[in-house]
Amino acid sequence: MVTVPSCDVDSRTWIGTKSRSGQVDRAEEAANLLEAGELIPMREPATRQVDLMRNKPPNLPALRVLLKKYTAILEPYERNK
Repeated sequence: MVTVPSCDVDSRTWIGTKSRSGQVDRAEEAANLLEAGELIPMREPATRQVDLMRNKPPNLPALRVLLKKYTAILEPYERNK
């Protein structure tokens, strides 16, 4: 069983990050945890999805959906704070 350390990947707090790059950084952190823990299929790597968002014009609604998706997958593995 994979245990994810408590981290600041929380879709409820990402809005507090003022810069778009900070928001993308949160999504990238979640993507790295998902890939390292082998929690998602690698047909379409999570880090690739984040990288595509980083290189396109800002799309905050899509970024929010992506971060919520990643957070939902990680939540069951989070250690108690």
